[in-house]
Amino acid sequence: VLTPPSVEGGKWNFSGEVSLPPAGGSEMVHAAEISDDMLYTIESPRSFQDWAINRYKMAGRSLSLISSQPTVPWMYGLAVISKDIYTVTSQHSKVKHGIYRNGALVVAGICGNGICFLEDGSALVTHYGLTGKQPQGEPGALIFVPANLLS
Repeated sequence: VLTPPSVEGGKWNFSGEVSLPPAGGSEMVHAAEISDDMLYTIESPRSFQDWAINRYKMAGRSLSLISSQPTVPWMYGLAVISKDIYTVTSQHSKVKHGIYRNGALVVAGICGNGICFLEDGSALVTHYGLTGKQPQGEPGALIFVPANLLS
């Protein structure tokens, strides 16, 4: 767990570790987001089958699984805004590439590995180019998505 700096321009602080309970049943965590007292994760087993978005209740360093909803493989990035869960497909995904809100496509044509929202409601999507289809990958990118496309 990292916490923001206490002063502007300061360094982020390592504040400890949290272990997922075995109840989630997954071996790999692909994305995580803390919102209020909940930890949201995208998880899969090592076989990369049966991906899920899991929601854990946090009580200090203790976690309990609240819900697990299946999601398609190769869904990355995770942002929770007002209880809406945003994800982005990776280049490997077999579903239509883009940004999804609660499992529904809202912005088509974007591939990425991470998503974060800015104060104005716009988003940044990271694209790790080495996962591309070309032998040497593709150039990485930071993709700006205007707020009006996400509503």
